[in-house]
Amino acid sequence: MASSAILEKGLELLSLFTKHPSPIGISKLSTLTNLSTSTIYRYLATLKAQGYIKADTKPGYYRLGLKILELASAIKRESNISLALPVMETLASQTGESVLLCGRQGERGVCLEKIEGKHNLRVSYMYGVPFHLHAGATGKVLLAYLNDEETEQVIRKVGLPAFTENTITDPEQLKADLKEIKRAGFAVSTSEMHEGVVAIAAPILNRRERLEADLSIGIPIHRFAQCDSANLIELVVSSAKEISEKLKLHDI
Repeated sequence: MASSAILEKGLELLSLFTKHPSPIGISKLSTLTNLSTSTIYRYLATLKAQGYIKADTKPGYYRLGLKILELASAIKRESNISLALPVMETLASQTGESVLLCGRQGERGVCLEKIEGKHNLRVSYMYGVPFHLHAGATGKVLLAYLNDEETEQVIRKVGLPAFTENTITDPEQLKADLKEIKRAGFAVSTSEMHEGVVAIAAPILNRRERLEADLSIGIPIHRFAQCDSANLIELVVSSAKEISEKLKLHDI
């Protein structure tokens, strides 16, 4: 059988798990696909090795694996980005600063999308490069919406290293700061991750009021001193709320 035909059969087999109640037994899969049980076993072994399915507690039965959740999460993330981009572009135009859309990846944060500012000297993150959550407004908003157990896990696994003299490295001080950030609905930081940088970040929430991502801008401290800080904060917060409303409208 040609490789394309093998792939097609494998995908057909996988799709059955979305159409029929799990777990599904070998015999039923054989009947649904007109393939022998030995052939079904070979396909399932490959899908299982890649994490797309997993063996059920009932012998000879299988259900969808964690890899499917990863794919679903990636699709959701792309949808979030497409909804956020027009708002990000408007905010970048209004402020002249770089605008970041960031999310959590395990115990760290990661930049999902960005719009670069118009200034030669600007602040930004690189796509996909993990950053610590405890230092700077962008990370702390992501951290503020975790529960106590999850926050403790982040602290335990990656610690609270100092990046500047302003980085919070005391767990109790950090928890108090996170509580205030969640109460206020935004965060502002000065030289916590990078010297001479002010960051403003606000949460993006889904219809269940759970954090999906955050929206932030980073500004060199000398420019921040010359601008209307209250207006900047309001622009970031209102932009994050606009994206949140879009997510809720699309039932994300």
